[in-house]
Amino acid sequence: MEAAQLRTLNENDHAVVSTGGGTPCHHHNMQWMNQHGYTIYLKMPAKALYHRLAQAKEQRPLLTQQEDPLTFITQHLKAREPFYQKARLVVDAHTLTLDDLEEKLKPLLSYPLF
Repeated sequence: MEAAQLRTLNENDHAVVSTGGGTPCHHHNMQWMNQHGYTIYLKMPAKALYHRLAQAKEQRPLLTQQEDPLTFITQHLKAREPFYQKARLVVDAHTLTLDDLEEKLKPLLSYPLF
């Protein structure tokens, strides 16, 4: 479903799309996203992701069903990392505040990337 939805996007849409964590890993999605857009991987260690997800207002059903969510996140991140690393830009987001991240990424939105 995500792959089909992803392919409805048009290069002229000028949109920022945040995909689910597994989206880049299936159906050649990362290859398609790199061909039709500018991909950015906001890299964070598993423990930092765990803390962010635990504090999120919206709970992730798949995560809440896990006996050990940190191990679940660690295993999934390890399996997905090779796909994420194919992004055009990899940003170590763990040490950045939201303001820092905005400052780093905002220039990318102000001019065509193709």
